[in-house]
Amino acid sequence: MIDAPKAPGKVESFATAGERLFAKNCMSCHGQNREGSGNNPTLIGIEKNIPPNKLWVCWKPAGE
Repeated sequence: MIDAPKAPGKVESFATAGERLFAKNCMSCHGQNREGSGNNPTLIGIEKNIPPNKLWVCWKPAGE
């Protein structure tokens, strides 16, 4: 996953960090509201189908 820089000296919550990283790495394919489109699946409700320890595999870039 590519890190998106945060504002220098700013402390952020996990939720804010997640939003920032989603905007940088996921939103262009999965949409602003996680709805997906075309070959990019929806992320809505994904936690019901894939356990958290398996979700990481989806996020890792190829070759890692």
